[in-house]
Amino acid sequence: MVKNVMVAGGGVLGSQIAFQSAVHDFDVTLYDIDEEAAKAARKKIEAYIPRYVEDLGLDEDDLQKAADSIKITTDLKEAAQDADLVVEAIAENLDIKKDFYSDLNELAKEDTIFATNSSALLPSDFKDATGRTDKFLALHFANEIWDRNMAEVMGTKDTNSEVYETVKQFARDIGMVPTELNFEKAGYVLNTLLIPVLRSARELFSKEIAKYEDIDRVWLRGHNSSLGPFGMLDIVGLATPLEQAKSLYEESGEDWHKTFIDFAQDKIDKGESGKQDGKGFYDYPNPAFEQEEFFENRQEIQDLKHDIKKVLVAGAGVLGSQIAYQTATGGFDVVLYDISEDALEAGKEKLEASAKDYAEDMGVSQDQANDYLNQIKLTSDIEEAADDVDLVIEAVSENPDVKESFYSDLCQVIPDKTGIATNTSTLLPSDLEGMTDRPEKFAALHFANQIWKQNTGEVMPGTQTSDEFFDQLQAFARDIHLLVLPLRKEKAGYLINSMLTPHLLSALDLLASGAADLETIDRTWMIGYDEDRGPFATIDRVGLQTTKDIAELRLDQAEDDQEKESLGRIIDLLQEKIDKGESGAADGKGFYTYPDPAYQSEDFLKA
Repeated sequence: MVKNVMVAGGGVLGSQIAFQSAVHDFDVTLYDIDEEAAKAARKKIEAYIPRYVEDLGLDEDDLQKAADSIKITTDLKEAAQDADLVVEAIAENLDIKKDFYSDLNELAKEDTIFATNSSALLPSDFKDATGRTDKFLALHFANEIWDRNMAEVMGTKDTNSEVYETVKQFARDIGMVPTELNFEKAGYVLNTLLIPVLRSARELFSKEIAKYEDIDRVWLRGHNSSLGPFGMLDIVGLATPLEQAKSLYEESGEDWHKTFIDFAQDKIDKGESGKQDGKGFYDYPNPAFEQEEFFENRQEIQDLKHDIKKVLVAGAGVLGSQIAYQTATGGFDVVLYDISEDALEAGKEKLEASAKDYAEDMGVSQDQANDYLNQIKLTSDIEEAADDVDLVIEAVSENPDVKESFYSDLCQVIPDKTGIATNTSTLLPSDLEGMTDRPEKFAALHFANQIWKQNTGEVMPGTQTSDEFFDQLQAFARDIHLLVLPLRKEKAGYLINSMLTPHLLSALDLLASGAADLETIDRTWMIGYDEDRGPFATIDRVGLQTTKDIAELRLDQAEDDQEKESLGRIIDLLQEKIDKGESGAADGKGFYTYPDPAYQSEDFLKA
């Protein structure tokens, strides 16, 4: 049973762990190496009081008593002598940790449990230095632990099962939801899911493909999340990503890492390393991404103009039909084209379903939603479809041969004035622009499924796109009620898929390797970053076949044996479920069962 807790290290997380433990009535001693560090830790603890009042609604007097109860000392013997549990949150340096545990082992009671909060190192990297490998494990917290109240529990092969259970119970007792890993895994669950998102976001920003606000907008809107990647970076603080970037730059030599290193170092030097400083990418409190106007198109986009009146949408599949419907809601005349009457009949049904969903999702009458259908003409005659159109939006098969055949036929019948936008997800505009006779009037306009709800439009130029057409396409996207997200350079996956794909593949690897179960993985992400769904719920929405196709494409491109092995496991896992008819939410079952998936239940996020 744990009663007396020693926390080693009074930095951001150490001070939070100490205060969280004291608030839950544990006797807490906080240790740090010198008086200056001890004073800084006391200051941090005092600063948490108003946050707990605001975020949790707790009584300020009670919180002050908890803060005052924490003993802070620079004497390791004094700190360790009565501890039942030591939670270590000192510098992420292997030699420093080894020296610390060697000294601690000499001073602590024989039955004292040691737990490391290390993010960068595995417990087994320094377990021998503890002198008690059976009483040692990892207990990993997220920043702002009172709000992101998950604690990852990870043992080594030597960790005693009773010790493991004791630490799990301690996590519950201080208000955490313990999440278990079945074996040691670098990055635990949370960082395994987080790091690919942040790395991709840093790349998009550092290469000047998009502004950080737009990168956050697409994630926030696409995930109904309270934090985008740069909001997450502000929570984490820039110091850790800076060190990661330095390591990656040393390994790869890619220039964009150096760009981010210089940017992050400058921000840190100016005292703008994140939320803890009151300023990072955003100003705190009340950051811009929490304001309604954050999701309004920027003034420069509102000022853009176009002369588009009639639009041809090619491809009457799920997205093509939605694009046609969304375009009609903007007051445009729309022609929906597909190659056969059967395809058009299926498209007509999809349009009617879109009208029904639109009425329900957008709070308009069914009559109003149906009126938009009257603005859409359906045809399988490409010459008729192309008559006097100002813009073509292509949403045909992702097969390059099919696209090339379509563009060849299209360019014979469209007027000279007509611009072309592709909705491709897997190809770049530069892969397709040469198939047309007007590369200067060709770009990508990428929509998300359920366009009216996830109303983002990613606009990406090809290598020859004129500034005039790029601006016109942005103005058009604005006028069909999209949040316009311009990319200034080509990027496979645009913004959202550049971040989402490695995130989902990391989650699948955790499951396929046996590191954690899917509920643990989703629960960790949902609590850690206040999301309404985890990666496996997202995979169910995307569809397991689509996800498998992406994994197979990555496997074809993979050069590293470890990556190939991981992707092979992922593909096998997905194929097994697909073979059982469990292909995702659209089929009623994927990783969850629909219409009432477990992750939406009240108990899912509880300890």
